[in-house]
Amino acid sequence: MAFVSGSSVCIMLFYFFGSEATFNIFLDTTQDLLLYSVNHTSENVSLRIKVLGRYFIQDTVFWLLSVSGFFIACLQFKKWDYQQQSCLLAMSFLLLLTILANPHYHAYNLVTLYPLMGVFCAFSINFLSSSRKISRETKIRLSIIVISISVIKGTIIHYYRDNQHQIALHQFIKNNTLYVDSVFAYEGLGLFRPSTYHWRTSAIKINNYWEGRYNVWQEILSEKPILVLESYRIPEWLLQEDRVSLYTHYVEIAPHVLTLGFSNGSNIEGNILREGLYKVTNSDGEICLLDEKRYFSGESLWLKAGPHTLSTEIGICTIQWNFTKGALEELKRSNSRSKPYLYSP
Repeated sequence: MAFVSGSSVCIMLFYFFGSEATFNIFLDTTQDLLLYSVNHTSENVSLRIKVLGRYFIQDTVFWLLSVSGFFIACLQFKKWDYQQQSCLLAMSFLLLLTILANPHYHAYNLVTLYPLMGVFCAFSINFLSSSRKISRETKIRLSIIVISISVIKGTIIHYYRDNQHQIALHQFIKNNTLYVDSVFAYEGLGLFRPSTYHWRTSAIKINNYWEGRYNVWQEILSEKPILVLESYRIPEWLLQEDRVSLYTHYVEIAPHVLTLGFSNGSNIEGNILREGLYKVTNSDGEICLLDEKRYFSGESLWLKAGPHTLSTEIGICTIQWNFTKGALEELKRSNSRSKPYLYSP
């Protein structure tokens, strides 16, 4: 009853304080989400198993203490009064509800799960600390083991599984582009920058694009983002023709980072989408011919939007949006192992 009442109040407040259009979008998205969940039940179950299994491995001690605490609480259930029993049942039901009622269970959903599990973890800790059957020396050893595991895991995460490459990318964008410059990443990277109109999408909405209700490449042509960030969504979610258009007008400057430009192996006519300062580079440090003019590798020039001819006799020439050599080297060095900037669920 409390759950229904709380949900109703939230929906009513959302309706009265938000616009009708926003509320209709909320209803349409919720409907699509539920329909997608019904049609992809097996995928949703496997996603839950995958997420929970991955975090069980990462937080093995916490999960073992929580699971054992749940069974300890069940064994002690009859010793409690009615209020305590009701509280335990409500928490157990809420814990299961956070998992089963969520059709798309991702890592961020653990924010609601872990606090509830923490209560059962406390049952295990209380049992171990108050048990007279376990010697004081054993308790001390167990405490040392738990702390050691936490320290080792923290060290591994700090040196091998950190997000420094993501921070470096944000710093690169901040230092080398204007705040109004567009970046296309299909969301997910925490970039509060202009992008295409459909800058955000998800598995439940991607059919709108695949069925031709809008065209990603036409939106890119309209906005002309300086950077495009690859992920499991880009280019995998793009239609073949849009994928070809993207890599015809954008070149890679660092792992999973594309910028405006084009390249060639002999002679090619490419198209520059946006007027601005560009740089000519040659893979072998040789001279490139751009519109029949000679340019040294690393030389910068101002180009207008439109077709341009690029040729070379040796190596591969590339025209790319101008970034300083130091900035590009730092970006490449920050992600030398080519780690993704946006991880798949």
